[in-house]
Amino acid sequence: MAAGIREQELAGLRWLVVSGERTEVFRALGRAAPAEVHAVQDALPERSALRRWAATERGRRRVGRLLDATHAACGRQLAELRALAAGAGADFHDLLLANLRGDLGVDDGTGCTDLGSRRTRSYVAHNEDGAPALDGRLLLTLLVDEDVPVTVQWYPGFLPANTFTATGHGLVWGINHVQATRPADAPGRHFVARALQQAPTLDSAVDHLRTRPCTGTPTTCATCPTRPTRPAPPRTRTTARGRHTAWASSRRASPAARS
Repeated sequence: MAAGIREQELAGLRWLVVSGERTEVFRALGRAAPAEVHAVQDALPERSALRRWAATERGRRRVGRLLDATHAACGRQLAELRALAAGAGADFHDLLLANLRGDLGVDDGTGCTDLGSRRTRSYVAHNEDGAPALDGRLLLTLLVDEDVPVTVQWYPGFLPANTFTATGHGLVWGINHVQATRPADAPGRHFVARALQQAPTLDSAVDHLRTRPCTGTPTTCATCPTRPTRPAPPRTRTTARGRHTAWASSRRASPAARS
């Protein structure tokens, strides 16, 4: 059955609402925004360097190991990216490199700004420091069958998981990353973050990051308006936590990447 798409606008931003079966949703999303997918990916400043590195023997081995690890742990999310590429008429390998760009052990120059304060009142703040090609891009709501609704700021060509997220469970977060220079062979951070969107509570979101280490280091600044939370698990890197907030990293000790 074909996915349904509704277009609307919020504060001057194009807003897509896509509903239906998972694979059809992502194919339809690609078909709805092929120009945006190609424009964003072609304009990313790190793209040429990533392509050159991935074409080397070391790069091919590294990307292959990450692809295997991502398929094993996040096969559903990897299939979403394949469907998105197919719908947009984009090269899957190019989109894969874009989504793994902080996980390869190659300096990509990306990352946003986070601020945390813990005093009488604790707070966390996140600024989306995207490349110029990402400015003014889309809002996206995913109504995937049997999933909780998710709304994100979407950078076309990326899995909808690496920016601001609001879920039907009442969780809201922004994501940054601390690039690992010698990352482990593990699932890509965008794929782990996409799976995170179905976490029902703030506690389960923190547990998701703690128990599903990824090759890079996404830092998640999350808020939950519904209830207090218990103390963070001791192995979770939590730098700020108030009554309804948590700032956690899924970083683990990363063994040296094999060449």
